[in-house]
Amino acid sequence: MAPPITWSARRTVLLAAAAAFLLRLPGLLRPIRADEAGFLLVSRAWHPSAD
Repeated sequence: MAPPITWSARRTVLLAAAAAFLLRLPGLLRPIRADEAGFLLVSRAWHPSAD
């Protein structure tokens, strides 16, 4: 059987999840910007050319 999960292990996982969420939060609040790679992928689909 697996050992029981201790409060220390659970707290570590919860703190890591909270830290990851807080670090991602600024990126979620900003408006979506156009990226050049996305434009390149879309433009290739609209106007296929010989590679």
